[in-house]
Amino acid sequence: MDFIKKIFLISLFILIISTTKTAGAITYSELNRYVFASYTPANFSGKVLYIFEDPLCPYCHKLNEHILKYSRESGYKINLIFKIVHGERAFNYAVDYVCGHRIIDNANFKKYIDLDYKGNYCPYGKDLVLYDIQISNLLGVAITPSLISNTGFRESGLSLRAIKRGLGIK
Repeated sequence: MDFIKKIFLISLFILIISTTKTAGAITYSELNRYVFASYTPANFSGKVLYIFEDPLCPYCHKLNEHILKYSRESGYKINLIFKIVHGERAFNYAVDYVCGHRIIDNANFKKYIDLDYKGNYCPYGKDLVLYDIQISNLLGVAITPSLISNTGFRESGLSLRAIKRGLGIK
């Protein structure tokens, strides 16, 4: 069985199990358990933006060129969650990143957006990335980047104008 089929079957199994436990509802505090990198601006306003992305997603990289600036301008904390859509190589990059950067702070956030995925494959990283795939499926996230905020803003795909508007940036 190839890698993609295995991931799909594991995700489907976890989704079925988790749906029975959570009835499809997830709180933002629960969503924080799936975050692999986070950036908190000095002017943090209590608003949080969750971005689902893939290490090999070119649109995610384009968004990441702007996201620190947007965070500083809007006061939103940025939390990243993996949504692997580019196969085994992206999955391995994600696991390596998690295993090499377990401390979730602004410095490691910057390493991720600078494409520093250094680390060694570990069970903790593998589990987190699999859980990230599960939660993204549960929330109906199908493409990267996808954004969900605790203020009700949602966006799929890369429209910098729509993202700025959703964050309240002129």
